[in-house]
Amino acid sequence: MPKGAGNTIRIFKSHMRRAPGGTRKEWSWGIEVRWPGAPDGEKQTGFTKKEAEVVAAKIRMDLIQGHWLGFKKRRTYGITWQELRDQFLAYGKAKGKRSLESERIRFEEILEYFGPANPVQRTTAARAHEFRDWLTERPRQAGVIGQKLAPATINRYMALARAAINHAISREQLPDNPFKGIPPLKERNKRDRICSDGEYRRLLDNTGRDDLWFAIFMAYETGMRRGEIIALTPSMCDFDRRIIRLPAALTKSSQFREVPMTREVVRQVRNWPTGDDGKYISCEGTTITHYFIELCLRLDIKDLRFHDLRHSFATRLRRNGADVLTIMRICGWSSQEIFDRYNTVDDADKLRAVDANPSSNSTGILLKRITYYEERHRLIGHWIDEVKSGTPAEAFYEKVEALFRTEEASLVKAVNGDE
Repeated sequence: MPKGAGNTIRIFKSHMRRAPGGTRKEWSWGIEVRWPGAPDGEKQTGFTKKEAEVVAAKIRMDLIQGHWLGFKKRRTYGITWQELRDQFLAYGKAKGKRSLESERIRFEEILEYFGPANPVQRTTAARAHEFRDWLTERPRQAGVIGQKLAPATINRYMALARAAINHAISREQLPDNPFKGIPPLKERNKRDRICSDGEYRRLLDNTGRDDLWFAIFMAYETGMRRGEIIALTPSMCDFDRRIIRLPAALTKSSQFREVPMTREVVRQVRNWPTGDDGKYISCEGTTITHYFIELCLRLDIKDLRFHDLRHSFATRLRRNGADVLTIMRICGWSSQEIFDRYNTVDDADKLRAVDANPSSNSTGILLKRITYYEERHRLIGHWIDEVKSGTPAEAFYEKVEALFRTEEASLVKAVNGDE
């Protein structure tokens, strides 16, 4: 391309587009470069005004030095995988994403496979499929030796790569997405593994670390998530009311939640020291998970995850007679589908049901109570589905209040055998 005189660079408004990360619209700016013998020149759009000014200045310098190859040549190679990673993580940081650290870790695997310096545009759909197959055979970095990645984990890797490329496409840095159209693997979200009382005592007695002891204790006794426990501070605890107030910024649903404390939880938390940062635990959540995995391996406790302690808490509440709505509020679930995923019915529950003798007055009363609670759970779950389908929330609250008003009379009838 000719140097110096005769080359012209023009910045212009191209079209209106949706601003990244928002709903408002803004101008997309373009750059046009012309030189003698090529009246049409070359154009590229997709910049902000500031980006266009910076790129135009660099092109002007490259033209003077004779280094500029043109937009088409540059777009042939496009953005590299490392540049894609850095750009998308910066975008996530600006949005305040809480999954930023896990995305950074997953990107390390993505870069290992595709190569940090390789152009993303050279990645084909077949290559994207091969990446998913590679993940399927890849062992987990932590946990049981030889254990493979779960389908849900592989789907998150694929979704991350797809989202990062879509973000680059929105900035007109890439023409298409090779991950588009690849179906997700079927996930096994239902887990029946809960922590028994014996396993729980063994875990607490052998932790060897105060931070791990506190994390296990709080997860099993309150059902709080790992991240909520890590972020817990004394200011969130109302020991007089025996309530932990979790702000919306800490919860997975981004909604304020109150978690009740047993008297034993109050005693332990009230007397537990805090670190320099004002928190009860001063390490990262991934560190707690690593310690927990090592502890389970040392005690030969198989197939138990830290999150299973939350499953165990929900199952204990159900066995103690708590209704589904109360359990959902304590644990922060918005649908009965999630409750069903966490509520485990094991062989002991089934045996207790079939061993009841209807001819006995006491077991007959138990069966009536079970029937009542099952019907109550079904009704509340149905009403929740109605609200999700558009029924006004006021109607839901009226039905629940009416149900609670009749609960005492219904239970009295069940005890007396009148129904």
